[in-house]
Amino acid sequence: MSPRRSMSLPSALVFVTVVASGCTAKYIRATTNENVTSTPERIARGGYLVNQAMACGACHTPREGGALLGGERADRYLAGNAFELPSEGLALWIPNLTPDVETGLGGWSDDEIMRAIRDGVGRDGHLFFPMMPFSSYAHLADEDLRSIVAYLRSVPPLENPRTIAKNRVGVFVGFLVNRGVMAHVPARDVPPPPRR
Repeated sequence: MSPRRSMSLPSALVFVTVVASGCTAKYIRATTNENVTSTPERIARGGYLVNQAMACGACHTPREGGALLGGERADRYLAGNAFELPSEGLALWIPNLTPDVETGLGGWSDDEIMRAIRDGVGRDGHLFFPMMPFSSYAHLADEDLRSIVAYLRSVPPLENPRTIAKNRVGVFVGFLVNRGVMAHVPARDVPPPPRR
């Protein structure tokens, strides 16, 4: 019997990096050409989900005076925000959800928006930082997701004057996010919850 050999630390790191680098494809589905039909019912349902159940404005709306605990700016509703802790080296860019073509979702397809909400994947295929609770949104019913898109298309477009910044979350956390460690397999065909 030959003695059991253990892998050296550098070899183990190379092995883990190679294996992990191939894992992201299963978390990123191709988008479709689906166009969401806007109806008053969908806009109302989407408004309830965005404004009440999911409270999207809590992160995606700038705060009064730029303070983290300031009130949401009604004049910049869903126009994007930034969360920064310079002492910790943390900076998160929180996107503009309004239909502004240049700085918001106006240039996105409906399915790109749905994939971003439910699967945490950006338009360019990058994986989102899990502060965006996409793992919880994976359970959103397909119809609710379409209602959210209809609602977001209906809000006034607002340009965000801030330059889109790259998120700074630290090397280790960034590595985990980019490798899909915090992602999930794309959600599909999610039925509505049973009515009581």
